[in-house]
Amino acid sequence: MIDHVYCINLEKRPDRREKVSIEFSNAGIENVEFFKGTDGRLEAPDDISISKPEYGCSDSHIRIWKDVVEKGYETALIFEDDVYILPNFNEKFLQILQEIEIDPEWDYINLGPFSCSPIRQVTPNLIKGSSYGAHCYLISQRGARKLSVWETKDLHYCQDAQIARSPIKKYYVKNP
Repeated sequence: MIDHVYCINLEKRPDRREKVSIEFSNAGIENVEFFKGTDGRLEAPDDISISKPEYGCSDSHIRIWKDVVEKGYETALIFEDDVYILPNFNEKFLQILQEIEIDPEWDYINLGPFSCSPIRQVTPNLIKGSSYGAHCYLISQRGARKLSVWETKDLHYCQDAQIARSPIKKYYVKNP
């Protein structure tokens, strides 16, 4: 069900790449593409509504969404390089993949939310609500197409807050 796995990493942070590589190895997550992150402190324009680090983070995610669309991946798993993978990740992940079958038209599933305000629990592990954070999530081709039209310079919020406010079909896990 997962066509591709990405991990956003700034080239100037090989320490994070090394640390998260150990996390992936311990969790049995293979074939991860380390995607060159945007360094907002160096690359962000001056006339933006978000901070330069938020610009870098948002731009990195948007470029991945464009890559998902361009390469035709139906489903991608995306990590940030500061993610901590819990020991039972694979078991929970398989449960999420089974439970999301209730909605074949999902766009986005946040696997490690912050400050989640549930609107409605739809399965034992999935809820609809609002959440922030994008350390680990699934995106469908449909969701990537919807979000990849964003231009980083035009965002008023970092991409995770923008997603929380967007009308895409998004789900969050009950427990990260």
